[in-house]
Amino acid sequence: MTVSYKKSGPGGGAYYTDCMRPDGTSRVDDYYSGSSKEPPGRWYVGPAEDGSRSTGLGIASGAAFVVTDEVDDNAAFAALVDGYNPRTGQAMVQNAGKHARIAIHDWTCSAPKSVSVAWSQADAELRAAIDSAQEHGARAFLDVLSVRSYSRRGKDGIVKVAAPLRGAIFDHGSSRENDPQKHSHCVAFNATERMDGTTGALETLELMRWQGAAASIYHATLAWDLRHLGFRIERQENLFEIADVPDHVCLAFSHRRQQIVAAVRAEMLARGLDPESVKWSRGLLQKATTETRSAKNELTREQLLELWHQRGAALGFTSVQVEALLIKEPVRELSRKELLEEAREAVNELTENSAVFR
Repeated sequence: MTVSYKKSGPGGGAYYTDCMRPDGTSRVDDYYSGSSKEPPGRWYVGPAEDGSRSTGLGIASGAAFVVTDEVDDNAAFAALVDGYNPRTGQAMVQNAGKHARIAIHDWTCSAPKSVSVAWSQADAELRAAIDSAQEHGARAFLDVLSVRSYSRRGKDGIVKVAAPLRGAIFDHGSSRENDPQKHSHCVAFNATERMDGTTGALETLELMRWQGAAASIYHATLAWDLRHLGFRIERQENLFEIADVPDHVCLAFSHRRQQIVAAVRAEMLARGLDPESVKWSRGLLQKATTETRSAKNELTREQLLELWHQRGAALGFTSVQVEALLIKEPVRELSRKELLEEAREAVNELTENSAVFR
């Protein structure tokens, strides 16, 4: 799994806020907050090019959503989705409150299956450490985009002004088929503060150009943190996996993936194509993902963990086996010479088939 992107109107933001209970947990019919089995979101305030992080909108980066009689962060989130300043109520964009406007940009950072499986079987302390590594990676992803984010102003929008991202991160741990699937929804509002003090909508072209690089930083950050926890990391093409998590265990916890693969194969055969010899397109995979998507269920995080532990025990992969994956040797950082050599090899790989890049 890697990073996916979608944009949506104001109705998309309602997935995050409409079903929250007063105590900050969410009801079962909410897709993103995902019932009481998922924790509340955390605010994100992105850096500018100089590394500074403005908090002018009254949201503190990293703070969990608070929903009480005195402080209602859900209301602040909903206001920003609609394009309004949550403190003053003033419109931040020209089409604030309009139903047809693009309200949020949503990237989903998904951990490799071996990470999700190890997390599902780990004890509470290690599971929390993996949670932190996932959030660290998701924030690193958004940081890469934030320093390159800008908004247009002036006649015909010819003036580009730096506009760091503002949003929230929602950490989830399961798929729709009740498999462990560690992923984070990284949400950026399409209404932000420009560095010159004005407000406006985001220009998305540069964000899309840097999305792939940001995804690489997400995976690298997650892998680095997991290595410091003691896991051994193996490169798998452009991604990675935790070493020595058995393949049959990962497959047994991949019902959702098996659903999508079966749907793609059936579609290709219906078109007269050989699924074994023809490369699967991203569009076909997305179509299968959408068409096979089932409704979220009402299982809590505790109920899912119990279910996963039962399945893990039947497969011979429990917290004991996860603990055995941790190695005690310290992490050795590359020397400057080694780092430069790695960079040269990476450049050679990039230029092997292409000589010109934007």
